[in-house]
Amino acid sequence: MRKFIILLLSVVCFTSCKKEPFFSNFDTIEHYQLAVKDNVVERILIENKDSVLVKTITGTLPEKLKDNVFFSEINSDNFVKNQFTSDDLNKFIKLFNSDVFLDYDAAACAPTYRDFLILKKGKAVVGIVKICVHCEMHCIIGIDKNKKTIGFCGSLEYSELKKLLKKYQSK
Repeated sequence: MRKFIILLLSVVCFTSCKKEPFFSNFDTIEHYQLAVKDNVVERILIENKDSVLVKTITGTLPEKLKDNVFFSEINSDNFVKNQFTSDDLNKFIKLFNSDVFLDYDAAACAPTYRDFLILKKGKAVVGIVKICVHCEMHCIIGIDKNKKTIGFCGSLEYSELKKLLKKYQSK
């Protein structure tokens, strides 16, 4: 009987613990989508391997949150910019802190990031999320609630995020 009570208390303790958000210190999201058609992207990847655009969409850039070359590129004519509504911001925060962004790699292809989410607190960039819709992969760079820099890449559980991003994608 004593083992049963201990087991029951353990189960209650673990199930009642609320998951702490690992990254929610932002109040706006800017969505940037690559505006270049897929057939042109393929040609650029082959012909201009060292271009800033290629480094941006293949994941080399940004290396840090204050990467002027990266921000100059995503603010160019190669990208379309939209801002998340407050309702979608709240939906994203819930998704972001769930198990949507997995921290292991299982890609079907080499990611070509076409969607970028710039997470801001006021005017300061606190996070960048790079998303490859085709491979269902992501990379995240940011500052967590403890002011610690985080960065990881992995797979996406994409269905709910896909619905949310579709509102902001131009294609």
